[in-house]
Amino acid sequence: MTRQQLVEQIYKKRSYLCVGLDTDVTKIPKHLLTGPDPVFTFNKAIIDATKDLCVAYKINTAFYEALGVKGWEAMEKTVRYIGDEHFKIADAKRGDIGNTSDQYAKAFFETLPFDSVTVAPYMGEDSVKPFLQYEGKWAIVLGLTSNKGAHDFEFKKMAREDTRHGVDEFLYEKVLKTASNWGTFENLMFVVGATQDDEFADIRKLTPHHFYLVPGVGAQGGSLKEISKKAMIRDCGLLVNVSRAIIYASEKEDYAEEARAIAQQYQQEMNEYLPEKNIFQLGCVYETFNTSGGLIAIMDFTEETTPRIGTILESMSGHKWKIIGIDSPKPIGMTNFKFKPRYSDFIFGCLLQPINHSEILKDHETLQIL
Repeated sequence: MTRQQLVEQIYKKRSYLCVGLDTDVTKIPKHLLTGPDPVFTFNKAIIDATKDLCVAYKINTAFYEALGVKGWEAMEKTVRYIGDEHFKIADAKRGDIGNTSDQYAKAFFETLPFDSVTVAPYMGEDSVKPFLQYEGKWAIVLGLTSNKGAHDFEFKKMAREDTRHGVDEFLYEKVLKTASNWGTFENLMFVVGATQDDEFADIRKLTPHHFYLVPGVGAQGGSLKEISKKAMIRDCGLLVNVSRAIIYASEKEDYAEEARAIAQQYQQEMNEYLPEKNIFQLGCVYETFNTSGGLIAIMDFTEETTPRIGTILESMSGHKWKIIGIDSPKPIGMTNFKFKPRYSDFIFGCLLQPINHSEILKDHETLQIL
């Protein structure tokens, strides 16, 4: 799933809820245990009850691996049942030397249809890169976690490389800044625990455009309101995971109905925090040409968009451009361009004027219409 597809789901459902299917066979309703596959039966009912209220599901692989072959089979059936309209996270916390990570990536992205894998950055760039080589797939790097042990390493101070300027930084800050250069905000997210809400404003400054997977809301006590206030960006940029509070809302036969009721409470609160702005008004730049009259950008736009002279475009970095000239749209098949448009089959030539900046537009960069 691409970033744009994920954002479309967020605004369509007015939700950035991720339901954690961290299914512990010892905690599911007892009446399910007599069936041939109680874990999948439980998961299927939770998915059916919550799929219109959430945009993602997170499967913690440990709960399935602990059950051996049957657990792995239940996990595979679960991820395939979820389908393509939800962002599917393998919470596996992988990360090893390059050729081993290659196999982990193949397992979750080829053998299994996950959209993303959580990865540990401790072994460095070569242990994460294999997860970034798949189009439409994501690595979710551990940034600042919600557990008590985060203070053992993540909050340790490190001396800056240039000791003449600034102050020492936390190890987690070094991880965020370094890892953000391994991929892009189209294929790399960070795990940031909700119980660390005091740090969210500073973390957002370090990684202003990346999505965060946020565990720790619900049973662990993180504040959805505070996280949303401090870390939400233009296209949301948040996936807030809730596991136990939803899936174990009831131990009785009404467990799915009770799970839906709790998920709906989260969705309704998230609806209040999401901006109303129509983020579907987008365009994509494919090629640029500098001329004496200004910058010509070859673009396409979403079907909901009608670009005109005077339209203001904004890049992901916040810089604005004004359309001061535009030609009639042409079908891509009637041009000499070889790229595949992202949003439509019609190509525009737009003459753009930068507004108080000298930013260079990149090929395949997405622009928001204001």
